[in-house]
Formats: sequence, structure tokens, C-alpha cells
Amino acid sequence: LEWLEINEYAPHTIALQQNDLRRFIAWCDERVIKRPHDVTLPLLESYKRHLHGYRKADGNPYRSATKNTIIWSLRGFFKWLARRNLILFNPASEFTPVKRENRLPRCLTIKEVNDVLAQPDIGTPVGLRDRAMMEMFYSCGIRLSELVNTRIHCLDMEFSTLAVFLGKGRKDRVVPMGQRCIS
Repeated sequence: LEWLEINEYAPHTIALQQNDLRRFIAWCDERVIKRPHDVTLPLLESYKRHLHGYRKADGNPYRSATKNTIIWSLRGFFKWLARRNLILFNPASEFTPVKRENRLPRCLTIKEVNDVLAQPDIGTPVGLRDRAMMEMFYSCGIRLSELVNTRIHCLDMEFSTLAVFLGKGRKDRVVPMGQRCIS
């Protein structure tokens, strides 16, 4: 985790990997597996089956994307251990992700979008702010974390663009803003 931080991974990524590793270590403790060199590929496959049968507090199973995030965390951890010669070989080198679900996201109708955007009371400062944020979020197609980090100097009204700094992958980019967002 310290290595991830030093290599400037996003804090959210580090927190997720920490959670994934803690959960795996707890699962190993239940099976009296105490050292990383005791972990084998069959054991990792057993953990994958555990993830398949696991139910969250609401009773729903993990989505395949969540399972794959956990698998990638474990693969990265064992790769890190092997590169530093803390284990003789990487048991996760052949640990494959689960098949992804190919679901299309649900799209809102124009009426639903307009209904959502009409919710804030633009007669109040907070309502006006909320409406502006919702318009920008919808118009620019940016991520929520990018919206939260947007500052007034990021807007270029002349060219109808928004500069997004340190977005996904810590990359900068410029996105167009729709006319409705600008007005």
C-alpha cells in the first residue's frame, strides 16, 4: 500500500486495494494460511469461488466488475511480493478474472433528464449551485470526482469547454460543454 502511495496511485484506489487485501487475509486466516508463500493458485481459485457465492449485506451477489477488481488487487499484491523476492514465485500469475457481464447502462429519457434537472430550487443559492453542477455533470459527461474538483478557472466560456485536471488516471483533458450548461 505504501508502494502504491509512493507511485501516486489515487487515494480511492489505495483504499479499495487495502480493503480487498484485508478481506483476503481474513479469509486465509480462517483456513490457517498465515504466510504469502503458502498461497497457491488452487487456493486463489477457491477464493474466487468464495467471491462467487458471497452475498453483500443487502443479499445481492458481487457484480463481475467487483470480483475482477478484487482479483486485480490480489494479482498486483503477489506480483509486488515476487518482484521483491519475498516469495519464490507468483501464484497469481495465472489467476484469471471472471467473465464480465455485458450489460448496457440504463439511459434516461429526455423527460426524465428534464425532471431531474428541474429538482433544485434555483431561487436559492444552494439550489442554483446544485442545478449548475447537475447541468455540467450531464452536459460534459464528466465523472463525479471530476465535477467535485472543478473550479471556476477551469471554465472557458468563449470556447464552451471545461478543463478537467487530474481526472481518471490522473490525466488532464478538455471537454466540450453543451449550450444548456453554459446558459
